[in-house]
Amino acid sequence: MKGYKKLIAFGDEHLPTAHAARLRILLDVIEAEKPDIIISGGDMINCDCLSDYNKTHDKLVGLQKELKQAHAWIESINKVAPKAEKILLKDNHFFRRLSDKMTREHWLSDLEGMKPENLLKLDKYGWEAVQEYNGHAGGHNESPISVRFGTTDTPNDTLNLRENSSASSKVLTRLKDKTKIKILNEGMNGSTKWYYVDHNTIKGWVAARFIKEL
Repeated sequence: MKGYKKLIAFGDEHLPTAHAARLRILLDVIEAEKPDIIISGGDMINCDCLSDYNKTHDKLVGLQKELKQAHAWIESINKVAPKAEKILLKDNHFFRRLSDKMTREHWLSDLEGMKPENLLKLDKYGWEAVQEYNGHAGGHNESPISVRFGTTDTPNDTLNLRENSSASSKVLTRLKDKTKIKILNEGMNGSTKWYYVDHNTIKGWVAARFIKEL
């Protein structure tokens, strides 16, 4: 219908343990319905090797195999819906677990190739990873605003400037108390308000409660 978009959403495929027949049915539905937007709700792969719970020996490795299966699955979706916008929601099994590992092992934190979206080759396949989807990509419910200015309000502490509007997102830099920033946009992630800011050409997200507007 004019003015409307058709969307198909699914998730929790949990490769490599996914039921092949169910995935085939899903591909058939996507091909028949020709959606404008496809959203994978996350947990595409199990990533047991990244978890902190006790594991059997066979669960200690295997991430590369799972990534290859994820690439094949993404290619299958692209084949039946080449024109659809494709979104992957940042999930618990892969994005959060890998982020936790990278936070603990600081030498990993600046390796671009270790980002979950890069390991999944989302750019290559024309997909985008977001924290949440609200009718547009970007990972947050944005409200366009006029540019304004503020300062950080974190006495005796620093404020994390993050890549996305999430407390688990990568830290781009740390802002000292009373640092002046330019507020470019704002949005909500759950019940938390975030500002999209610019500090010395570094742009990212900060929790709004730690910003005092000028």
